[in-house]
Amino acid sequence: MPKSKSVSASKTMRLTTEEERRLNLRAARRLHKQLDATYKGQWVGLVRGQFIAAGETPEEVTAALMQVEPDPGKRFLFRAGEDYRKKVTILVMGR
Repeated sequence: MPKSKSVSASKTMRLTTEEERRLNLRAARRLHKQLDATYKGQWVGLVRGQFIAAGETPEEVTAALMQVEPDPGKRFLFRAGEDYRKKVTILVMGR
């Protein structure tokens, strides 16, 4: 069962998908130390720049996020403790 927090309807803001994405990214950067310490290895979900839920699987956190924001473009899901700033190169070798 994911740990979650509700966002009240009175705090609902009308933002574009791009504005929501930027707001969630800023919140993730601002909160990353706290979220990493508390939820390392768990999936974390943000909506409107606020923590909504954390859980063991992305599916359970997504279910909590969907209750707050049905538009997947306005939700933010990531794994706490992962360094997403690292650049990864994927090489595909032919047969």
